[in-house]
Amino acid sequence: MKIDDLQLLFDYHYWALDHLLNHLRELPAAQLTTNSPHFYHKTAQQTVLHILDVDWSWRLRCQGKPGGQYLWEVEDLPDLPAMHTFLHQEQETINHYLASLSEADLTAKVQYAEGKEGVASLANSQPHH
Repeated sequence: MKIDDLQLLFDYHYWALDHLLNHLRELPAAQLTTNSPHFYHKTAQQTVLHILDVDWSWRLRCQGKPGGQYLWEVEDLPDLPAMHTFLHQEQETINHYLASLSEADLTAKVQYAEGKEGVASLANSQPHH
């Protein structure tokens, strides 16, 4: 995978999340926080928080920074507007990170708790959500 390909995957991922959050913000707050069997993480809001947490955690690992905490333990993200703001900040952070990579960096192995490796694994985990 080339850096341009990886950037394209991330651009699409952040576009899709931005699009999703824009639609979710139109729903009543109670609907976002009501438990549903349709969400693995119980509510729509908790599912979005999980996606942000996974993206953030993967980026930290790829940058060689320690993980071990959940995003909500270090960032105050009580609602969708706060999550939307964080999404845009994280997109800027990941874009700076991607711009700093060389083609050789893309083959570096990054161990994650589940045994997944590499920057490409980060991009490949996103469509799963």
